[in-house]
Amino acid sequence: MAEHTAQTDTATVTRSDADGVSSLVICAPATRNALSLDLAEALLSALRGADADPTVRVITITGAGDTFCAGGDIRDLEEGATGADAQRADTCWRALFSIHSWCNTPVIAIVNGAAMGAGCALAVACHIAFATEAARFALPELRLSIFPTMGLPGLIARIGPARATELALSARVVGAGEAAQAGLVVALCDRDEINARVHAIADRVSVLSPQSLADGLSLIDRLSRAEPTARLRIAAERRARSISTPEARAALQKALAGRRAKAS
Repeated sequence: MAEHTAQTDTATVTRSDADGVSSLVICAPATRNALSLDLAEALLSALRGADADPTVRVITITGAGDTFCAGGDIRDLEEGATGADAQRADTCWRALFSIHSWCNTPVIAIVNGAAMGAGCALAVACHIAFATEAARFALPELRLSIFPTMGLPGLIARIGPARATELALSARVVGAGEAAQAGLVVALCDRDEINARVHAIADRVSVLSPQSLADGLSLIDRLSRAEPTARLRIAAERRARSISTPEARAALQKALAGRRAKAS
């Protein structure tokens, strides 16, 4: 098992790799894993490093302890940001909350506790989100007289504009059961089942080349944003490329040979 650590003062993002799964853990106990800009950049760097590793087939993100991520570190808001610092923050948050649109490796959020504000935005930015019974979600920014913004694109895509608006305006906390029912997370499972599902996905996608997997994720992202009438055309265009890869041709030939053997 390979291990890496990106550290910012006492806050860290750890990375451990095993069996094709790269596990990233946000660890900032003093702030319940709240994301300062430095810690967000460390997480983004760890994500990019894992994405570039050809041995990694799935990336997971979770929080240390019993919290996924308590939100953005409000100390950054108190200090404010102008000029180059503001540009730095904008670049980081845009990339972190659009993981699904650029990461060539499936990223799975394992929400093991509170996912507030930026934590909620991070969870829905991943390709897939699983939750334990302890998971809770909220956009609590109105309590600071701030309208939530960065979490809305992912929430709208995941649960629709009406539900996203209600969460933004109410700042209420959504429990794990409601989150699963609304589609905020794919499934509600215990940690062992989540780990089993993650490794099953890693095993299944291992038959694809990195480029084929990246193309598939890109197709899903493009289809999610396309007009309904254009989706079939886009999928058909990608199908020709998908079935012509060396991996697909070899698997097809193997399947046909097996069928001929049974018929003879």
